[in-house]
Amino acid sequence: GDEAEQLLADSLGMAQKGGEAAFLDSLLQKVAPDQYTDLALKVAKDLLINPSEKSLNDYQHKSHLYSILTRHRDVDFAKEAQDLLITTDGKLDRYALNYLNTVLKEKSVPLLAHALNDERLNKSYRASLIGYVMRYTGQHAQADQMFRDIMSQPMTETDSRKVYYTDQYKALSSMYYNADKETATKRKALIE
Repeated sequence: GDEAEQLLADSLGMAQKGGEAAFLDSLLQKVAPDQYTDLALKVAKDLLINPSEKSLNDYQHKSHLYSILTRHRDVDFAKEAQDLLITTDGKLDRYALNYLNTVLKEKSVPLLAHALNDERLNKSYRASLIGYVMRYTGQHAQADQMFRDIMSQPMTETDSRKVYYTDQYKALSSMYYNADKETATKRKALIE
């Protein structure tokens, strides 16, 4: 009843790990749909920005927290996710990347393109990030321009095994994502 619901809500407010927060959010959604969404989002955002001591060794912590943001289609955390997109060691945070891509869709292009120019980004992650931006060619002008720029660069790689890691290959191979008829027509015009 009401006491159990309040206990779940109080527990969510005190959650220290992503798994706890996601589980409690899921239970509260079943008991009282959308009544505790703001609390779940607040907890998820707080724990992403300020991880608790208990969460530091939990490799799924961020996955659970971003799943809360994604489940509730929260777009308000986009700027913070952009700041968290590149880790201190230059890697891409795949959870932040998936959140931005899933929730913002083509509106993620400016944020992802900005990350491509971030000097902290380890070059080995560049192709992956280009692939995410290229998913929105035909849907976002900045992705279209980036595609044109990439394809106008000379292909310098001669080792056939390394061609798969070039910007050009990644740009072309990502064009099968989000390919409805209108987008496919726009992409065809980009290639011609």
